[in-house]
Amino acid sequence: MPLVHAESNIYELDREEGGIRVLCINTYVFVSTNDGDVTQMMSGKDRGKGGVGLYPVSCDKYKKEKEKIIAKSNGQ
Repeated sequence: MPLVHAESNIYELDREEGGIRVLCINTYVFVSTNDGDVTQMMSGKDRGKGGVGLYPVSCDKYKKEKEKIIAKSNGQ
């Protein structure tokens, strides 16, 4: 991971069975596995004319979307 040697703010947002962790690294979301693989979480946005653009997911957006999903599952 290139950020290992840089000054970074890293904290865990979620942990799933099987060793998958969702991390916030400096303001963006990454997914990590027990094998040491790290992938940046991206979100697709329709750019029109059949094209889709990929954009990195921010930690704040991830937290807000998670809150919405939890509220919906609780019937709110």
